[in-house]
Amino acid sequence: MITEITACYQPRGLWYQKPGVAESGVLLQLSDDERKIQEAVYEIICSEATHLRSLSVLINVFKNAQEFSSASRHNPSDVSVAVVSQQEERNLFLNVVDVRNTSLALLKDLHERYEQHHAETGLPTMPDFSGILEYFAVNQAKVYVKYCSDQLFQEKTLSGLKERKRFQEVIRRLETQKICEQLPFPSYLMLPMQRITRLPLLIGAVMKRCEPNSPEYIGYNAAFVAMNKVVRECDEGAKRANCIEELCRIDALLRLQRGIRCHE
Repeated sequence: MITEITACYQPRGLWYQKPGVAESGVLLQLSDDERKIQEAVYEIICSEATHLRSLSVLINVFKNAQEFSSASRHNPSDVSVAVVSQQEERNLFLNVVDVRNTSLALLKDLHERYEQHHAETGLPTMPDFSGILEYFAVNQAKVYVKYCSDQLFQEKTLSGLKERKRFQEVIRRLETQKICEQLPFPSYLMLPMQRITRLPLLIGAVMKRCEPNSPEYIGYNAAFVAMNKVVRECDEGAKRANCIEELCRIDALLRLQRGIRCHE
């Protein structure tokens, strides 16, 4: 399913380069502003496909690697294979599978809306995606909030694991796979945060090219507002986690000080 849909949208592709666009003659019918709108809308779906492909690499290459998989710890003969504990594995990958599934659902909705529009009009133009994006922000994007809120645990776990020679050896070996495109493992862990903060920018790029107060502008503005709310929740969740961590640190320090005084 993932490969089938993402294959329709090549990385760094442009709408006018999409198969069938030039042949349809639609480029001759659009003004420069209308063409820019098409490109901005296409960037939303194309970049979502790229995001989904990268999330799949994180899961298939790294999370599902035998050295990281919980399954290897359930088999006594494979104990020596695992380089992380179950808790470290959870802290490292968080709810990335939920994020991947949500990205797939969004891309599937966008793709089906495009296919429906193409069937109805016979043209390879991009449809209005604002309703889908607003629905995603309101009803599906909470998985991104959870991921971003828990990244403190991820960062602390990764920092500790970097001190282990065997962990570093496994990571370097996995990173050399061609599908990783020479990107380091930590960059894959940053994908959900980067994506959710980029979506409002992509929506804003469409709005800038729409006529103010037009139905398209109003629709994308609603999606923009909803998506920015998700970004704020991600930021607030991360700050809350840092505050809790600091309170725990202070509490531990006070307990230690009380313990010292009790022994004086």
